[in-house]
Amino acid sequence: LHLALHVAERFVATLHAIERDVVRLEVKLRKALENDEILSLLEQQKRLVQLDTALTANQLVLERAMHDPQLDLSEADRVLVEDVLVELRQAGTMTRTKKEMLGETMDALATVVSNNLNVAMKQLASLTLLVALPSLLAGLYGMNVAMPFAHEPRAFLGVLLVSAGVVAILGFVLRARRWL
Repeated sequence: LHLALHVAERFVATLHAIERDVVRLEVKLRKALENDEILSLLEQQKRLVQLDTALTANQLVLERAMHDPQLDLSEADRVLVEDVLVELRQAGTMTRTKKEMLGETMDALATVVSNNLNVAMKQLASLTLLVALPSLLAGLYGMNVAMPFAHEPRAFLGVLLVSAGVVAILGFVLRARRWL
């Protein structure tokens, strides 16, 4: 029974170590979203699941032992078993709470990563549009068909100025919408 009490105390100590690791990883994640930190958080989540399973199994064993007439526990032993069960229940509650919090943290992290990806894709689409429009205008004007002002000596400069104007206006609109 003393060994079971010591095991329950070690479970609580392990929970505190996991909590410290999770806090350290969350601080690292705020600085840089790297796969290593995300994978470490997943590892901590696995550890919490394993702890929860072990705590539940230990609690069941002690509850059965307490009510087993063949063991013939003394009143002092029953008090000790109750103390160990209380310790295991508290550790189980802490484990489930930390597991839920870590799950919510992982969900929030997934949302942040998804949002960052959306922002990056929006910026790339905006830059692609800014690069494609001058190419489109130059391509249209460079076709082998009759175009207005095609025989003017400054037609190329006109196409450049129109392209620059369109890109500047589009860039202004995209920046006003916070896409750039």
